[in-house]
Amino acid sequence: MPQRLGGSGRVMGLLRSSAVFQRLKQDQDPIAWHLYWRARGVENYMRRGHVVRSKAIAQYLADEDSPRLNLGCGFNPISGWLNCDLISGDVYVDLNRPLPFAPGSFEYVFSEHLIEHFREKESLRLLFEMRRVLRTGGVVRMATPDLSDLVEIYLDQSPTTSLEEYARYMDTLRPGPHERPAQVLNGTLRSWGHAYVYDEADLTTKLQEAGFGAIVRVQPGVSEHPQLKDIEQRTSYENTAGVMILEATAV
Repeated sequence: MPQRLGGSGRVMGLLRSSAVFQRLKQDQDPIAWHLYWRARGVENYMRRGHVVRSKAIAQYLADEDSPRLNLGCGFNPISGWLNCDLISGDVYVDLNRPLPFAPGSFEYVFSEHLIEHFREKESLRLLFEMRRVLRTGGVVRMATPDLSDLVEIYLDQSPTTSLEEYARYMDTLRPGPHERPAQVLNGTLRSWGHAYVYDEADLTTKLQEAGFGAIVRVQPGVSEHPQLKDIEQRTSYENTAGVMILEATAV
């Protein structure tokens, strides 16, 4: 097994250093983006999948009275949570498949800039899976782009930031240009592999369909649940315009 891990690491190193791939990734080419993360997923599965995953999950649930699941953690794990992702985290999880947890395993589920990476039908399936692995009365907290806010920015009618300010902010996140409103809006909607961007009414309706109630919108870092306070990890919260955070209770 160590030899196989070493081999996968060398392959990934060659992939990441490829001039062609770097150019495609910089240009946000969707094919290159998909292939890159799938390749990272293969490497991570060899490290944290199958038997290793089963043992890690069982140990975590045995040790925690209030188990918390961080889905799609990326490179931003949270201490005290079971951090899951295709590419990193404590255990390998492919969110295109059913979650590898028994019903009612967790008290809290957190996802940050995750749901918008799935097409509409796939994202509804994932919401049902979140409800399945939550205990009744458990809470999911989700951070995702807000389509309504982004449209206000596009129209330069946002109460929190001007179109010019947001365009400068976008320049810090990804290659431009962001000189015109359409470029700013498309950059936000289409970059980073986004597949479907919600407004509050749409996501609320889907959460209700999946078995959630008491759905409230909260500010970054704010929650009536101590376990959910100050857990956002992404540096994008330097500018909270266009960000929506909802909490919902499993009913």
